[in-house]
Amino acid sequence: MPKKPKLNVTLYDSIRRGSLALILFATFLGMSVESASSSLYFLPLIISYVMLFLFGWLNRKSFSSLGEKFNLSVRLYPILIAGLVLGFVSSVLVEIRIDQQIFSIIEFVGILLILSYLFEYSLEMVRLSDDFGSKGLKIASGILAISIPIYLIIGAIPFAILVTAGGMYAYVEMTKIVNLYKRDA
Repeated sequence: MPKKPKLNVTLYDSIRRGSLALILFATFLGMSVESASSSLYFLPLIISYVMLFLFGWLNRKSFSSLGEKFNLSVRLYPILIAGLVLGFVSSVLVEIRIDQQIFSIIEFVGILLILSYLFEYSLEMVRLSDDFGSKGLKIASGILAISIPIYLIIGAIPFAILVTAGGMYAYVEMTKIVNLYKRDA
């Protein structure tokens, strides 16, 4: 690793906690897809969207304090919120069978908005990896970037598995960085 400058560890700890929320989002998304035909379908879906909101909020809070280099993910936060609202409302309306064709298209638009935010997050991980010389963050970023076309081509379950793996890898790498700088503080 390069020479260690003084660092506000709480910002990076918040990014680490955001990756934990991303792991929980993917886990509960997979559970909601698996329970789509049951009466408990909405419980994991609601939890997954709450975790995705928490993920975005923690990252917006952290990246806004890290400077202009990470400004795009801060500006894309409203896109994540719009995607969450469109995705959740249309999922509910499709499930209760109100004009399924129109709301399926709206749900797809919401999903695309969420995927665009996740792609930008993967680029932020590359920028962070450049700052710290961490190959692990680049690998996590690659896993997250690959998960986006996987969702569009194969579906939600492989996407959830890849996002969980990428989020875990990012969490471990951010934990290493945070612990390294906490020791020196």
